[in-house]
Amino acid sequence: MQFDLATIRPAQENTLFDRVETLAMFQGLRSRASELAVITARLTDAFSLQQDTAKIAGAGLLPPPVWYSECHVHCGNEKVAMNYRPLLFKLFKTLIDAPGQELDRQDLLAALYPRAGAEEASQQFKLASAHNLVKLASRAREIALKGLNTAGNANTRWFVYDLRRGVWRLREDAKAC
Repeated sequence: MQFDLATIRPAQENTLFDRVETLAMFQGLRSRASELAVITARLTDAFSLQQDTAKIAGAGLLPPPVWYSECHVHCGNEKVAMNYRPLLFKLFKTLIDAPGQELDRQDLLAALYPRAGAEEASQQFKLASAHNLVKLASRAREIALKGLNTAGNANTRWFVYDLRRGVWRLREDAKAC
């Protein structure tokens, strides 16, 4: 079963059980006590795990999560406006959405410059696009260092290129290098 808690906005006095029951009715499920108990237990575990992760991140043991909204990139409590930087924003979004937050050069080029991978693109255009990717990553690194480094991720290196594997990573802990 999949549930989407974002679709339910109960009043504050409702308990977690009430929220699950509302969600179950919304999903068209029968409101049996055993089903609701199982769902409530799973949601309680998920919420406590989320709180534990937040505590660990706040203690500096885990770097704070990176995400994006409509026109901002967020890391912990920090955010950077990307209104006037559409290509940089696309670079952040592409790496945030990537599995493991890493992609090889060809995948990044395809996401940022779709025409660069086309067969009719000239060799000069492909080389220029690859060079522009490096410049774009450098600019994104500066923005991340200035706007997204907090106490929880002060030792973070942003937009790291792994020569051995040939992949770009969104970030890595400098201690692990």
